[in-house]
Amino acid sequence: SLLALVAPVPSALQGALGLTGSYRLGEGSPVLTTELVLEKARVGQEPIALDRGQILFSNETLQLDLALRAEGADEPLTVIGQVPLTPDRPLDVRVESHGDGLHFLAGFSRDVVAWNQGDTDLRLLIGGSLWAPEANGFIVMKDGKFVVQDQIVSKVNTSVVFDFDRLEVQELKGKIGSSGILQASGALALFKPAPEDVPLAITIEKARIKVPTADLAIAADLRVSGALVSRVPRESSAE
Repeated sequence: SLLALVAPVPSALQGALGLTGSYRLGEGSPVLTTELVLEKARVGQEPIALDRGQILFSNETLQLDLALRAEGADEPLTVIGQVPLTPDRPLDVRVESHGDGLHFLAGFSRDVVAWNQGDTDLRLLIGGSLWAPEANGFIVMKDGKFVVQDQIVSKVNTSVVFDFDRLEVQELKGKIGSSGILQASGALALFKPAPEDVPLAITIEKARIKVPTADLAIAADLRVSGALVSRVPRESSAE
């Protein structure tokens, strides 16, 4: 709850967060050497824990060495690098995960999506500054399987490249139910809307969605524009 006063915290993230360690005051800037602690933490219904939670604060910069693992997962999500507290200084963070390390992210859907199967490889370098971040890297998924409100989405294979201020979906293919087809490709801005030569296009064919009150056949051909993440300008407020 205290963290929510200074940073946006998704409602799906629950539990207690704390720090334990030591600090030094005196000549120069203060130095904090701490270990992040999670207690009864979860994303949606998925319990999560820290393999490593080292945070060093010095020279107005946070040095991070974190490894987050969902309960039962073989692989963690690691975050290593430095985050300056002044927005004009350089940002340098490396995010990496393999295998089942990202399955817990489905919990941010408020349990609408369950991620049952599939391996991912994520390597992401975040640079630039807090006001103008840049991302370089990729995420690849193989043989993903999801349940979306009782509908099975399977055989999901995707390759996405992060290119500074944009992402490019090189391939996204999947199967909806027994005969539906999901495909996507194209590019989308990350932080600031910008025109793309080949905008992100999502196609759904021959999909059948069954809910307690309806049995629907769905086809769609969508073009997505704008930006993946919305950033509030320095002197404006969110509505």
